[in-house]
Amino acid sequence: MEAFGNFLKSISETLNFTQEAPQTEDDQVRRESTISESGYGSDTSRTSESNTSNNETRRALLRAAISNQAREDDDEEFETRGMRNNVARLPPNNWQGMSTGAVVGLAALAIGGYAIGKALLANEKKISESKEEIVEKIKEIEKDSKEFPVVGFDTQWTQTFEGTRRNKIALIQIASHKGNVLLIQMSKLYTYPEELKAFLRNRNIIKSGIEVLKDARYLLEDYGLVVTGTFDLRFLAEDTGHKPESLPKLANKVLDMELGRDWELIASDWNKDILDENQQAYAEKSATASVDIFKTLISFAVDDVNRSEILNYCAEYLDRTFIFYSQKY
Repeated sequence: MEAFGNFLKSISETLNFTQEAPQTEDDQVRRESTISESGYGSDTSRTSESNTSNNETRRALLRAAISNQAREDDDEEFETRGMRNNVARLPPNNWQGMSTGAVVGLAALAIGGYAIGKALLANEKKISESKEEIVEKIKEIEKDSKEFPVVGFDTQWTQTFEGTRRNKIALIQIASHKGNVLLIQMSKLYTYPEELKAFLRNRNIIKSGIEVLKDARYLLEDYGLVVTGTFDLRFLAEDTGHKPESLPKLANKVLDMELGRDWELIASDWNKDILDENQQAYAEKSATASVDIFKTLISFAVDDVNRSEILNYCAEYLDRTFIFYSQKY
């Protein structure tokens, strides 16, 4: 931090060393007298030559100062320290009156910030866009399912308020009990990996959620994808003494988790090329909540929580629509 501060200070001093002190009235008289005696009168050629020389000198010294500092500081360390320690000190929206040295410093920070920001975005990406990424994630989820044969399952589509017309499903959300999450933007795919098709057809990998059978029917209508092994969480909620409610309400009561019902977010554009951070976070949470609710409640429904017992319990409820009888509650 100290080296970077000295760097900016040296540039600022370099740029400002030729600035003249404010002239007094006597200074101005002497200057005009000198110009008159020298025969230049109103000719500005001497001033232009002097300014050109000064500008060249300043540029040469600036290049030298930057080169010297670059040799002293490692580039990566310089960029990181600059982003972390100096950006906050710059006055917001105050570009007027800044020295060229400060602008050069900001340019260096911007370059470092771009590189760091790009890396952060790469790490934060939740969407699996290529077939290779989808296949790799499917294999991880299948491995988790050998131990606990249930995944959270959900879909999103862009809402429409024009009659009963429905837009195609835009996003598939799958989560294992170990936290492996797969988000697939359907608009990114023209064909579907065989591994994904086999996973969706596998009846021994239970797709847990609310109204999951409806999601399965829509995927068949929209893309010809066959989904079996769907399980509506409300069957398990009712069997364990809970009111069969929506996913956010069950998440709140069973997991003490605020999934939220931000209708502006839920009804947002799920077909856009790049889903924003809030959309991705909501999609991930809803799939994770679906498997976590199942994992929490199943221990109250079976004596021994193991793969065989879970499959036996779910067998009679698979691929069935839950009918809510409000008079019971």
